[in-house]
Amino acid sequence: MSGTDSSGHDPFGSDAILRVLHLSPEQVPVADYADAYRQISDGWPEPLETIHRDDSVLTRHQAVLFIPGRAAPNLYESGFAPSFRLYLNQTLVDESAGEMLPRWLRWVHGAVHSSNLPDETLRTRAHRERHLRLIRRSLTSQVIDSLGRMQKRDRARYELLWRQVGQAVKEGVLEGDDTNREARLGLLLFSSSRGADSLTTLGEYVERMREDQREIWYLAGGSRPEIEESPALKGFRDQGLEVLYFTDPLDERMVEALVEFEGKPLRSAERVALSLGRLGVDQGNAPEGDAVFLARLKGLLGRAVSQVQLSMDDGGGPAVLVGGRKDPHWPNRGGVLRLNAGHPLVQRLRRRFDADPADPLVGEYAHVLLGLSLMKRGFDVPNRASFIALVTQMMEDRLEAA
Repeated sequence: MSGTDSSGHDPFGSDAILRVLHLSPEQVPVADYADAYRQISDGWPEPLETIHRDDSVLTRHQAVLFIPGRAAPNLYESGFAPSFRLYLNQTLVDESAGEMLPRWLRWVHGAVHSSNLPDETLRTRAHRERHLRLIRRSLTSQVIDSLGRMQKRDRARYELLWRQVGQAVKEGVLEGDDTNREARLGLLLFSSSRGADSLTTLGEYVERMREDQREIWYLAGGSRPEIEESPALKGFRDQGLEVLYFTDPLDERMVEALVEFEGKPLRSAERVALSLGRLGVDQGNAPEGDAVFLARLKGLLGRAVSQVQLSMDDGGGPAVLVGGRKDPHWPNRGGVLRLNAGHPLVQRLRRRFDADPADPLVGEYAHVLLGLSLMKRGFDVPNRASFIALVTQMMEDRLEAA
């Protein structure tokens, strides 16, 4: 069935979108959907999903939404304008109606037509805004439901979409809107220690948790290879505990907003050493000799670290930097420097300190260990010139003594 009248005249002219909006879903030919999508998306590849709804009861609006197969190249730029049209009484009033969907769904193409949207006057503004909020809530729920079904029925197609728009979906967690919260969290995908080629939802992770496991564990880093080199991962692997990999800059911010999922708190695996079933030892609970050593290193490093610990992990490198707050000039400032008590370098440094707590070499090695730990995580070191000079001098002294 087409959109022409009895005389064969098309009252909508070249506006394929408006033509689709005025037909019920079962009346729209496939070719008309294709024309409408080309019109609103500038001829992009065919959409992964089409949503066509007609609400003639509460808000009396018609909407057609397209989930694209490819995200716009400028999706994450501040000036990005959504391809979403708003029609009022068969008249196009806005070609980029960003308020019709939340910002995190800006990649969805679509259009909505309302026949009873009040004009924007002072007298009717509140009524108009309430009407638009109801439409927005309905459209948002429809998109979330459609994405959830796609994730369950066609995982490969959903993961294709996720790689395009996953970062935007994560922004939805940061918005702080509790509407559809559980459904939105269910859309998230993460890589994990379970396998290099598979992505997992939080729900799937929870289903695989051991009976005695109470937390959802994660590790953050610049890339999967970097995370898998972390000494913090070793104890979890040994005990068969799955760890989520957070490689997106948004992930750690998202965790702060998320806090827990299905009653399971999210915790960083860096903050707990599981090797040998023991926690790390810090200044507060270490034996007296260790406490003096750790306190001395903390004093030498100052505000660069919040704490120095001795780890019970006898594998990996000499030190690792964990936790800490983000700083634009020095990432991970204020983190915990965890020394590997089983590493020969740390053991020799400790013997050097025991022989002479004022030995300047102790401070030099403390700064080198911190710098190496920062670089291992892909961060720059503070005062790079001084760090290079320090390492160079230590190499010269070593060669001279050889």
